[in-house]
Amino acid sequence: MAHEEQIDPAKLEKEVRAERKFSLSEAIAREAKGTFDGVSAVPALTQAQNAIDLYLRDQLRDSSGALVRTLQARLGGNASLVGSHLRDPLAALEVEVRRFLDDERKLHELVRQVDQRYGQMFQERPHFQKPGEEPHPDDEYTHASVRAALEELRARLDAR
Repeated sequence: MAHEEQIDPAKLEKEVRAERKFSLSEAIAREAKGTFDGVSAVPALTQAQNAIDLYLRDQLRDSSGALVRTLQARLGGNASLVGSHLRDPLAALEVEVRRFLDDERKLHELVRQVDQRYGQMFQERPHFQKPGEEPHPDDEYTHASVRAALEELRARLDAR
């Protein structure tokens, strides 16, 4: 029986490479091999914000979308809050919702921002409700309606 020679993989690779032209992209790929194994290329903060955005779109009743977009923008601009809840991004949303429900001034400011966004989205003059005054009959976002929407959202967050 003929004796088979064992091939050394490192020697074989060296011989193959000697016959090939150098490629920068191949060298980079070789160096990066394994770097992203099991890791998402999307940063954790972006993943958390995306999870919040999706939850808001799916769980918050908002026919025109101004409340959803305003909350998304507020949380998207609050990297420290979202970043402190990377394992459970919806906890960051819950913290923000509770802030509005626990403080009338913050709730009124949120409603003002939502009205402003609504006006920008639909190119209409917004109806700004002032504290202690009755809302305009055509105002989609009143202190009471936003409070009710946030309370419903909080209940959904609590039930998850």
